[in-house]
Amino acid sequence: MPQQSLALSAPADRDLQLWFEPWAEHLVVPAGATVELFANSRVPGQLHIEEAGERTVVLGWGGSTLRVMMGPRTLKSFDQPAPDFMDRESFDLLFAPPPARGAAKAAPAPVAKARPWWQFWAR
Repeated sequence: MPQQSLALSAPADRDLQLWFEPWAEHLVVPAGATVELFANSRVPGQLHIEEAGERTVVLGWGGSTLRVMMGPRTLKSFDQPAPDFMDRESFDLLFAPPPARGAAKAAPAPVAKARPWWQFWAR
């Protein structure tokens, strides 16, 4: 069974804002504190950690569960496995922001040339 563990530390001068996806949960780690993440899955993969402004996103992989610990205490436990299809690319597709207004419009579909009805099957 694939497993991964890693530690994340909050900076000494501010809290660490953690978001856990695809579980859509939030956790604040106090300044200077460290949490340990323990992930398990029946599918090979690994956690993805991304900085996104003031927050840090922890993204599980397909089939993974996650436990967040501070010392001997469990802070969060995500026992519902991430969907099997979940990977970095599918997460981007599902949660990407909508296109900006005024963005380039799709090219119009090509116009079919008019042909007599008896030539529809001919090349």
